Amino acid sequence: MTDTFPDIVPVGFQGDYTDFNHVKCQRSGDVRRTAGDVSIPAATATGKIIGLFPFNSGMSFVGLSGYNFYVADLDMGSTVTMSLGVQYQNTGQGTTNLTLIESASTVAQSAGYIPPTGTSWQEYVTTGNGWVVASITLGPTTTTGSITYNVPFVYDQPLLVA
Repeated sequence: MTDTFPDIVPVGFQGDYTDFNHVKCQRSGDVRRTAGDVSIPAATATGKIIGLFPFNSGMSFVGLSGYNFYVADLDMGSTVTMSLGVQYQNTGQGTTNLTLIESASTVAQSAGYIPPTGTSWQEYVTTGNGWVVASITLGPTTTTGSITYNVPFVYDQPLLVA
């Protein structure tokens, strides 16, 4: 199995296996939050993967409370679309789903918040090391900009039974 990493990563990350040593992983079920931004250069091509933050096995998202992905205007026209999802380090750890959170949003054409599509991401639990990612689903970008994120998550949250 070949390791796969994002094409673009935030400042402070290397885009390799060492990034998983910096994951905010607290296995008590307490909610944690990660926030930051990633610069996306002009001329970023279709299919490029932008790493937002790495995760380890057992991470799940925490509903819509406090969840934010804001993308700058990356397109002087009306072409660029962007998806949000997860990319695993290798296929032996899990199945990459680049559209888990949002599929082909047009928000990067004028700037704004990217809303999630559906609810399957709210029940998703990661099965290995990987990254929460944005991907350029239609491009290329024509303007340098960034995606800013602020995301709550948990590890090993106990399931509540009604």
